[in-house]
Amino acid sequence: MLAALTGAAFLFSAGGCHGDLALRQSAMEKAQPYGFSERRIAHDPFRLLILIRDRSRNAETLTIYIEGDGAQWSSPYHAPRDPTPVASPVLAMAIADPAGSVAYLGRPCQYLSAADRTNCDPAYWDERRFSPEVIDAYGHVVDALKSETQTTNLRLVGYSGGGVIATLLAARRDDVEELITVAAPLAVNRWTHSQGISPLIGSVDPISALTAPLSRATHWTGGRDKIVPPEVVAEFAAKWGGNVRLMPDFTHSCCWAEQWRQLLEENR
Repeated sequence: MLAALTGAAFLFSAGGCHGDLALRQSAMEKAQPYGFSERRIAHDPFRLLILIRDRSRNAETLTIYIEGDGAQWSSPYHAPRDPTPVASPVLAMAIADPAGSVAYLGRPCQYLSAADRTNCDPAYWDERRFSPEVIDAYGHVVDALKSETQTTNLRLVGYSGGGVIATLLAARRDDVEELITVAAPLAVNRWTHSQGISPLIGSVDPISALTAPLSRATHWTGGRDKIVPPEVVAEFAAKWGGNVRLMPDFTHSCCWAEQWRQLLEENR
């Protein structure tokens, strides 16, 4: 099956570590100095990496960052052995966010040992990456994190494929006060066609799944993004609304993390 070539940016590398869990350890080590700690919230059949910083017990809103699709494919026909992102801007974006309660969520089958990954169907980093059961799992985790932080509202931020997850979550819930997507293929079928890749059978396409516009939505897109071209985002926004913010010199990976604090300020 032809596969999407979405994936990692380059900010967080493995730092010279090796082994199946090295990237997991690297992510946690980078986040811990900024007050993040791991949470274990299981929802069969998925085990997501969950990192959270809750330095404001009085915060009303929990901000959740959702990882992209992960490791790049070596070719359109060869999936990565491990979908864990070798480098990604998403955790850096979460760290840069000044909000009091912030969480980072990995994607299914990422950050697992080789043994655990054998129990995670590779379809969940390919054609079923946006399936209903994936969205169910995120809903379960989000509910648990809201309960822990005693927050009442959500701000969902999703990068690349994580933006699709965030959008589908927002469409299901009534507690999302803001949705932010970054370089996200929100018109999935249009995106797969434009990239010459196979349809994601079993996944939900936000552009056809929504039933009403999402309130307070911002969709960031890069003018030099060859993986998720701006017109894919524009097609979704034309149907369901939202503020499209085009960064002319940005690519799929550059320079979201480097300028994220500034972009958040501009978004307010």
